[in-house]
Amino acid sequence: MAPSRHDAVLDVRDCGGPRVRREKHGIRQVTVSWADPGARFTSLFEVLVIDWLREANVLAIARRLRLSWDQVARIQKRAVTRGLARRESRPPTRIGVDETSFQKRIEYESLYPRAMRG
Repeated sequence: MAPSRHDAVLDVRDCGGPRVRREKHGIRQVTVSWADPGARFTSLFEVLVIDWLREANVLAIARRLRLSWDQVARIQKRAVTRGLARRESRPPTRIGVDETSFQKRIEYESLYPRAMRG
């Protein structure tokens, strides 16, 4: 594998940041810019995994990056959750309706496909 900025392996319990001990509050985790709170991987590494998921399946990526299937699936789930949170909710401006016969009988089924834009 060619050297890149992703070659470093950070083997820690989680990448959420270092912990500090305070007399009043006990042990607290410091927030860092390079990982989400409680994340096991850096944000940059998760971006790499998501980019690869566009090209291959979860198992192939897990093998390539030496992760478990569950770890890759959790990264994918977090990315989908972040994406859905950013999406603005808009009602559809148009819908399409079609009826078709079912099994060559006189039973009809209504279909509501997503209308084409434009």
